[in-house]
Amino acid sequence: GAAALAEAPVVLDPVAPDLPNPAETEPIATAPDELDEVEPGSPYIVDGDRIFIQGDGYFRATGNVEIERDSLNAFADSVEYDQVAGRILLQGSARVDGPTYDLVGGTITLGMDGDDIDQVQAVHDAVLTGEELVLKSPEIRIYLIDDLLQRLIAVMAPAAPEAVAADTSAARPLAEADDFELTADSIEVIAPGEALQRIFAGGTARSVSRARDSLNVDLLPEVARTDWLEGDTVIVTFVPVDTLDRVESVVDAAEGEPLAADTAQSAYRIDKIVARGDARSLYRLPPADTTGVAGVDAPAVHYVLGDEIAIIMADGEVDYMEVTGQTRGMHLEPVPRVEDSLAAEAEPIDTATVGDTATASDTTTVGGSPPGT
Repeated sequence: GAAALAEAPVVLDPVAPDLPNPAETEPIATAPDELDEVEPGSPYIVDGDRIFIQGDGYFRATGNVEIERDSLNAFADSVEYDQVAGRILLQGSARVDGPTYDLVGGTITLGMDGDDIDQVQAVHDAVLTGEELVLKSPEIRIYLIDDLLQRLIAVMAPAAPEAVAADTSAARPLAEADDFELTADSIEVIAPGEALQRIFAGGTARSVSRARDSLNVDLLPEVARTDWLEGDTVIVTFVPVDTLDRVESVVDAAEGEPLAADTAQSAYRIDKIVARGDARSLYRLPPADTTGVAGVDAPAVHYVLGDEIAIIMADGEVDYMEVTGQTRGMHLEPVPRVEDSLAAEAEPIDTATVGDTATASDTTTVGGSPPGT
């Protein structure tokens, strides 16, 4: 556990707030400094087919093991608690249910600072399900302060960089939320006090939005069937949604009363998406022809490249896009349908708005509806 935690490749957010740094944090398997001075915390309630206890600081349980302590519940085929080593090891169908997340993996290690759990590491097909997103990865680490989640890190397995050369879908962290997904070599979620602030995806990062799939038609190639943004890194910044606005937005039209809290909209919305380093973006939008019908007529397609691409949101909707550096791209309008061909011939196409839109400007602002809508 400790070796894997120290050696697994991580691309960290350079502007992350002052939270525990995984590179500087003591490994999971470390002993508390002064056990005699640690005040006893809540007891562990352990249920299993067989339980072996050695003194006050060690036990091992096997067979359908369940552990309960405060708001944390853990399950595994076998569990080992070692106070001196500073860890609880869950092996075989391991699962941890926290107050705001569920975590599963082949093996889960709970790191302890004295009697408090301050780190959680899941390996082998780890999946974390939270209130705002689902995170899947060969390895997931959680960092806690006062039992509150502060940071998540998802990384590839140590041998994964060589493996993905042959199979780019293997061993890559994936974050999913509604119609949005984000993949990279490593994904870091910054959430001080469990308040979602930012997701930093490093290493061949790619974000995909399927929110506007109603624009798709059969003739679209696969590359244009989603809105996407790529770069060496992709940073997604969130802002909280005002509680009153969130409740009012889900008022039941039939009853005239707010929906239950568990059916309300997300507590956060995307404020900005930024791709840096060899940035590329493709997004679809309704054709300029106002007679076009979404899902029947092909959408227009906008493709742009730059050193950095920033998508700015306003009230949950796309406001504009900024492209920094050597900007290149193209905007494609669909060919009119056959029945409209005569009208198309009568009205020549403005070639200035179609084709290569290369420019040498350092920063270009583009309107429209980029990924994330």
